[in-house]
Amino acid sequence: MARRYTAPPGPGGGFVDVLATEATSTSGMVDSNPRGYNVRTPASEGTKGPLFEIYGTGSKAHNSSEFRGFFNLDIRDFRDATTRDYYNGAVAGVNENTMKAEQAEYVLTGYPGPAFPAVVEPPSGDHQVSTLSGHNTGHLLTAFDDFYDPGDRIQLAVYDGTVKAIPDFSITPPPEIVLPATTGAPTDGPTFKVARNAAFTGTVTLDLRGDLDAPLATDNILPVPGTGVPLPGRMNEPVFNPDNFAPATNGTNVSMEDFSTVLVAPGIYTVWVHGTSSTPVKARRHPVSVKIGGATKDFGLENSTLSGSTDVLGGAMTLEVKVRNKSWGGGAVDLSWDPGSLTDCLLNPVTPPAGLTVGFSATSVNPTGGQGTPSTMTVDTDGLSSGCYKFTVRARGVNGSSQPVTHLAVATIYVVEQPSEGEYVDIIGFAMFEVDSVDANTISGRAISEICADPGCAALRQVQRARLIPWN
Repeated sequence: MARRYTAPPGPGGGFVDVLATEATSTSGMVDSNPRGYNVRTPASEGTKGPLFEIYGTGSKAHNSSEFRGFFNLDIRDFRDATTRDYYNGAVAGVNENTMKAEQAEYVLTGYPGPAFPAVVEPPSGDHQVSTLSGHNTGHLLTAFDDFYDPGDRIQLAVYDGTVKAIPDFSITPPPEIVLPATTGAPTDGPTFKVARNAAFTGTVTLDLRGDLDAPLATDNILPVPGTGVPLPGRMNEPVFNPDNFAPATNGTNVSMEDFSTVLVAPGIYTVWVHGTSSTPVKARRHPVSVKIGGATKDFGLENSTLSGSTDVLGGAMTLEVKVRNKSWGGGAVDLSWDPGSLTDCLLNPVTPPAGLTVGFSATSVNPTGGQGTPSTMTVDTDGLSSGCYKFTVRARGVNGSSQPVTHLAVATIYVVEQPSEGEYVDIIGFAMFEVDSVDANTISGRAISEICADPGCAALRQVQRARLIPWN
């Protein structure tokens, strides 16, 4: 499955529509029609789309580091909390690794069906499919590499980049917030999207929270909530427009208005976009970088793998933090975790048990290009009960302009409990892609067709595999 957009909603901020021609792919913004192109031109065989990661560390969902495009064809329909459609022997509660192996086999054998019907609006249960978490080199990539070569053409389902749950809302955070050291007059920031599924009937209230676990007080530039004029060295919360609202199922654009800063030291900091609802009680939060005073020399954690599980109580798991050079020019970056950030996956605080440890193979690394410099993070879950947990991974350094830079990422771990099949994505269409490269970690390619609502549309016929259909 391919993620349609990078850094929506646009324009700017790294926005890319991978289904548009390379020349127009960064123009305009997300179209209100899921298969629309705004001001862009659809990709074609003669004018291909931009090169992008179809599957890999760079293909993560906008609101989940766990989903990278590998989904379960055999679990569909998430219109309510209990109803599911299961196919080809799939049943509720199966171990996720078993499901991954079964789904990867379809790369080699073809999918027996049922085929997807044409997409309709609003999405039906036929196009709501269960997600599979993590980076699955041993399942999907091995099978794909055995069957496909560079230059081959493939048909993929397309989704908008948002993982959903029942009943739930989702936040697609802005890529970054850019502000001067002192704003003078209030300044508007970026927009982002909040969406809901059909089972969610509540309203969402938004706020912006500071880096409360920062070891250095100066790294938390939003220690006091509120939209008033901040103290020196600080920023305020923006006004969210709208706020306390019922999101649309296809997403509501939210503006961040009236930012103020006063004498904030130039650098790159992190804040949290936080949303809550009361009916049902839900919370969602995402870290967002704040670039102050023209700071640009940076590093990134986007290629990290921060989801893992253990099948036994007290078991250990290894995750991987990767620190990538983005015009860094500075010294080493320090890695740590914030014990005070531990929560369950509903964001209820959890006191770390005495036996819980999080260690790094290297607590200080120099950012490099490509995938970035790795450090293995080992989590010993001794003392945690069965369940799903989240905590914050912290990376801090000083860039080549002697400015502080902090990035935060969220790690998700499962103890005995498997990732829930309650998470899903909406298929918004289907498109044809040309494979550019396949290696041990990544599948890269380009779009060579427009997006179609019907998987059997004429533009996709040449990549559809003929197969026998049994008589009924």
